[in-house]
Amino acid sequence: VYMYQLFRSLAYIHSQGVCHRDIKPQNLLVDPDTAVLKLCDFGRCWEHQPGNKSER
Repeated sequence: VYMYQLFRSLAYIHSQGVCHRDIKPQNLLVDPDTAVLKLCDFGRCWEHQPGNKSER
């Protein structure tokens, strides 16, 4: 259940042109009562700008 929610959240932010760049257990919030996972800490995220080349 949690992996499905993580992949869905990543698919959504990628569809919005955002790359999280710091996926790790400390950046996942889980509510054990509702089994809801939330992705947090977007401090290192990168937003795709149309027309700009990607750089690493």
